[in-house]
Amino acid sequence: AGGGLVLYRNKLPVAALSYVSARDGSWELRRLGVTRSFSGRGFTSLLLNTLEKLAHNADVRAIRIPVDTYSPQYRTYFEKLGFSVDTDRTFSTIFASALQPIRMCKVVG
Repeated sequence: AGGGLVLYRNKLPVAALSYVSARDGSWELRRLGVTRSFSGRGFTSLLLNTLEKLAHNADVRAIRIPVDTYSPQYRTYFEKLGFSVDTDRTFSTIFASALQPIRMCKVVG
């Protein structure tokens, strides 16, 4: 149904992500975070690269990530990692007035 990855440094968790399996066979990222003191050290890239390898080995065809539309720097960051905007789909929120996140996708394999 899904899983997660946790990156430890000196026995303390410093970065983590979680994902779920989608109906179409892809994996959707649900959470991704790095502690503030370890931000900017490449841990997000390491986690996403590891997730991509796991997905490839599990015959998963794509990884999807919801990206907030009010944070364009995240879109740029994920584009540098090989993700692209899925123009056909957006994620939805329960709040009618909220900006809807865009969905970014990376084909695995």
